[in-house]
This record gives sequence, C-alpha cells and structure tokens, in this order.
Amino acid sequence: MLKYKYKPELSKKAFWDVAFRDLDYEKNAEYIISRVFDYGTLDDIGELLVCYGDKNVKNVLINTRYLDGFGREMANYIFKLKSMDLKCCNTKPFHLPL
Repeated sequence: MLKYKYKPELSKKAFWDVAFRDLDYEKNAEYIISRVFDYGTLDDIGELLVCYGDKNVKNVLINTRYLDGFGREMANYIFKLKSMDLKCCNTKPFHLPL
C-alpha cells in the first residue's frame, strides 16, 4: 500500500498506547491512517498523504468502521466527501440489550 519506500515521520501523539517503533507501515496501514486522522496532528496527516498517496488514504477512510468527529471532519474537508460517503456514518451502532 505504500506509495513510495518512504517511512513517514509521525508524532507519537496518536500512538500513546502502542509500541510506536514496532509499527509496520505496510501491514498496519489501515490502523495507522485511521489513528492519525482521529488523534494525530495536521503535519501527521500530510505525512500520510505523501507516504500512502491520496487515493489509498481516501479509500481507507471511506471504508473504516470508526472515525471520531475530528477524523470525519478532516476526511470530509480534505477529500471533499459528505459524511454519508463514510462507512462509519452508515452503520448502526451496536447496543447490548438491557
């Protein structure tokens, strides 16, 4: 999925709960992209777009199961999407019966 053999320089802000140095940018691409859009900085998002390419990042964001409010707004703004274009906005939340 990597567009180039380029390892992005991401801040650790989005990855406080994982071993950052152990992330595989090829195998964990979907996880990395969704986490950066949820919790990363604007510089991190720019690094992803260079590393993975616009088309791959957009495809991951459209098909991801969860994006928080900031992640959805950034995806909508950058890729000129509507909320209903995102799979995470079209699925019903799971609720346990009381």
